[in-house]
Amino acid sequence: MVQGKLKVKASLPKNVKQKSSTRVNKAIEKSKTKIQKKANIQNIIKNNLETTCKTKIESDLCSRAKTCEGKSFRMLK
Repeated sequence: MVQGKLKVKASLPKNVKQKSSTRVNKAIEKSKTKIQKKANIQNIIKNNLETTCKTKIESDLCSRAKTCEGKSFRMLK
């Protein structure tokens, strides 16, 4: 996963015209956004998986657990 700031450096020769340097800058920005989108998608998937697992475990425990009075665990919450 990507942490912190992304640093991408492109070394350009001194005789390069302004148009080509802006093209390079656009390409660098595009690659940065692709990396950030990928990291965001990975975080979303991770969070969804954690919540799904947590919910399934909680529901499984609630369905199994009985207190000494015979009430279900879900009623005690």
